[in-house]
Amino acid sequence: MLKKPFSIALTGCWLLVVLLTGSASAQDAAPKLPLPAGTELQRDVKYFSASGDHYLIFQHDGNLVVYDKTARFVWGVNEITSDYKKAAKAGFNASGVFGLFDAQGNTLWSPGVHPLYAAELTLSPSGALQILGKDKGSQWTSDGRILEPPSLDLATHLPGTWGPFVISKDRISKVVDGHVEWSGNYSITGSNTLAITYDDGQEDRAIMRVYERQQGPLLVKRLSYALKDSGGETQRTPDQTNELAEPVKESGETRAEVAPVAAVVPDCQIVMIKSNVFYIGVDNLFKINCSGISLNDTRITASGGGARLRKVGHGRYSVVVSKEGDVILRVSAAGHGLIAQESIPSKRIPDPVARLGGNLTGGSIRQGLFQAQGGLRAVLVDFDYDVSCQVVRFDVVRLQKDGTRTKVTNIGPRYSDKARQLINQAIPGDNYFFQSIKVMCPGEAAPRTINDLAFEIN
Repeated sequence: MLKKPFSIALTGCWLLVVLLTGSASAQDAAPKLPLPAGTELQRDVKYFSASGDHYLIFQHDGNLVVYDKTARFVWGVNEITSDYKKAAKAGFNASGVFGLFDAQGNTLWSPGVHPLYAAELTLSPSGALQILGKDKGSQWTSDGRILEPPSLDLATHLPGTWGPFVISKDRISKVVDGHVEWSGNYSITGSNTLAITYDDGQEDRAIMRVYERQQGPLLVKRLSYALKDSGGETQRTPDQTNELAEPVKESGETRAEVAPVAAVVPDCQIVMIKSNVFYIGVDNLFKINCSGISLNDTRITASGGGARLRKVGHGRYSVVVSKEGDVILRVSAAGHGLIAQESIPSKRIPDPVARLGGNLTGGSIRQGLFQAQGGLRAVLVDFDYDVSCQVVRFDVVRLQKDGTRTKVTNIGPRYSDKARQLINQAIPGDNYFFQSIKVMCPGEAAPRTINDLAFEIN
């Protein structure tokens, strides 16, 4: 009799194991990030990060969203624009631009990364959506935190021919008319800027090359080299900028192909975070997305509307305005001038609505409930900012059945003693009116008048 219950319990354990294994297998079978540039996202397919802790999904409603593995929201395009509802495609389009696109191929949203600099789409360990460049540095991240590219692999990128000098993985040689004039070892100094020095063993003879890693593809800039002979003469080469392509095999030796590239043209976008309007007296947030230039090299300014600008994070800013008008946001950089500009209208906060006590809006009300309230509130409806307006004064009027009318002016949101006395006199059949309600909202110098309230006591 004891064997049967034991058999049932064992079957239940195996069922649990099967269920758990099936769940893990489902995630294993899901597509994984990173995705190479050029990939189009499929609707309602979960693209998991390498760790499996987060996933990216192009939802049926058109939104592009990042969730953690418990389906908790992390980031979405809905935080930036409502145009996502028109999205028919997501991912990289035929031109190599990443974003959301409508059925006609028009861009609804894009972080603005030039196709030349986009190599792959991935998720960071914290769940930030990222577009990485060829050097694994982030060209754009949804959280604004730029990932610096890793150190250069000199063994991969450095070998090549530069003028009369041939650089291998461990030797540098000067070749004249096909003959090696001399050869020697070289050393590396620096990180983002790399200085290469070597000595052929002769006194006072050395050469220096300087390379710079810039945002985007690996750009190697040969600023100059100097060769000093025993007479102290110095020869210099003109400046030259090249892009190193992937290493190629030729005659059994590894070298780097060097091809000229056009100058990088910086591109920046100003992205509003909550609204396309700046409201007076509140922190209005926006962020800057740039490609082809580091955010650290840009300058952000705001003018008009009495704007006060402050930085609140990497590429993220707050503007507080003091009057209505247009605020001009500008992004510029030394050597490039004006890169981006936006005109944002500034307006006062929308009118709040008056409420009695908790959330009473008027109409018929029981005597006890009416007398239990402590005063008026000003409520900002559907206003997604952490601010409030304060009631500064109002008139409360009692109209009795016989037509007798009594008015008390109240200062502040809560009932004064006189106003409370009038409220406590309420009996069924009375009508009470709250009129001339004045409120003060952030950033305003004078109060504004909002809606009246009317109650019938029963």
